[in-house]
Amino acid sequence: MINIKPTIFNALCTVLCKDKVSNKYPASWESFPLIQYQEEENKLSIKTDNKEQITYVRYKIDIWNKGTTSVLSSSIDDIFSGFGFKRIQCIDMDDPSGLNHKIIRYEAYIAYNNEKYYVYN
Repeated sequence: MINIKPTIFNALCTVLCKDKVSNKYPASWESFPLIQYQEEENKLSIKTDNKEQITYVRYKIDIWNKGTTSVLSSSIDDIFSGFGFKRIQCIDMDDPSGLNHKIIRYEAYIAYNNEKYYVYN
C-alpha cells in the first residue's frame, strides 16, 4: 500500500501549527481555525511484478473557523494542486455550532518508483 499521509500532514502543518491539524475529529474547540484531514480511499489501481505500482487516493479536508475559511481553503488548495491532486468538491456546510465549516475533497493516482512518489490525475 502506498501511504502518503505523513506527507499530507506535514504539508498541512505549513498552513497551521501542528496542534491545529489532525486526522481525527478535533479534540478541542477552544482555538480556531482547525483542519481535519482524512484519507477516504486508498485502493490498488495497478499491480505488476507482484507489486503495487499505482494507487488511487481520495482525501477529505474539513476546515472549521469562527471567521472566514477562504484564506485557509485557498492555501490548502495550493498544497494539493502542487502535489498534482485534482479538487473534486468544495462546499460550505451549514454547521449547527454556528462555526464556518468547509469541506474539500481531492483525488489522485500515485505511483511509487525508485523511492519517489509521482502524483497524477
